[in-house]
Amino acid sequence: MPNNESSESIKNTIMGEIVKNDKIKLDDFEEISAEQANSEIKAINAIAKIAELTDEQKELLLKDVYTKENILKELSEPIKLKICENKYGNVIDILSHIHDEWIKSNSEEFLDSVNKYKFVDLKLLPYSEVQSDLKSLKPILESCGIEIDDKELEEEFSKAQAKYIKDKELFSHEELVKKLMTGAELKGFGNIEDKIKNKEDAENIARQIEEQICHQKTDVHSHINAVLSGKTLSNLARDLLGEEIDPSTLEITETVDVFNEMLEINSRREKIVDKLIEKGYKKEFFEAIAKEYAKYGVKYAEITADYNTLISKKREKDKQKQKELEEKEIKELIKIIDSIEEETGVKLRFLLGSSRSQMSIEKFKNSELELIKKNPYIIGYDIMRV
Repeated sequence: MPNNESSESIKNTIMGEIVKNDKIKLDDFEEISAEQANSEIKAINAIAKIAELTDEQKELLLKDVYTKENILKELSEPIKLKICENKYGNVIDILSHIHDEWIKSNSEEFLDSVNKYKFVDLKLLPYSEVQSDLKSLKPILESCGIEIDDKELEEEFSKAQAKYIKDKELFSHEELVKKLMTGAELKGFGNIEDKIKNKEDAENIARQIEEQICHQKTDVHSHINAVLSGKTLSNLARDLLGEEIDPSTLEITETVDVFNEMLEINSRREKIVDKLIEKGYKKEFFEAIAKEYAKYGVKYAEITADYNTLISKKREKDKQKQKELEEKEIKELIKIIDSIEEETGVKLRFLLGSSRSQMSIEKFKNSELELIKKNPYIIGYDIMRV
């Protein structure tokens, strides 16, 4: 290991860039080079694993990092080709590998203070943790011709974080805090709850994670019956329901009695939407919304919809059967929205709509609030009218 390299000899190498990124004075490099090299080896091991390098290629990569400005072409090209198959997904995997290795080799250090909460998957930590590990990784990737846009990486990390939380069913703040306080699935550590006593730290980290996931600009907010243009809605009615409807009858025109016209048009639209949902065209309906929004450059939309649209119009008298029905419909909605987001790039999120006159504390606490907790895509409540 080239720990005895002088500061001048590494100045114009990849290692020199890493030292500069970490804001370490080159004059001090010899004193801290072992620690820095340890970080570098972790990054190289992670790249080698993702890029499927041989042991010989890994050694060449390590040598180039300390002696050259750029990785040699015969090595950088296969690395770039493999990583860029799924660039940001692979970069997040590399950063996760680095994170896990740091935890394993510095376990005692990480049990101090707030560091103890790093005994979790990287995707359960704020984006600042990604940035700290990126300092050693970015210069190597750049020397292979792989450019990393910080904003794009942050967006992809937020998506990966949201998916991890959804897969682990950590849908409430309390569940997230509990997960942080029991550690993660890092091999060799298991449950470290007995070593974590400060719930306040876990609460703080949970809030940072929630802010990271929820920090999304709303491009459009609409009610389910107004969300589509008259033409698109009439096309759905024709193609899926076999009904010919004049698109102009689904749009408000400039008349004197606008309010009554609005009520009438809303009623017509509601009937079409209800039929589409009842006849099993929920996916096609939401897909049409996402595709129409994509044309306007909308990336994130919040839509107010009632229980009948989002869950089911059917009601079971037996509580257990009703619960099973809801769980089935929630899973189906999640599956639909996931596939639509993957296809169109548009995020559809929902507010559970209700009139104030139908609200009650009992209903809110015991029934509909639970639906919001169970489905990550039903993000809140919208009290629409009296």
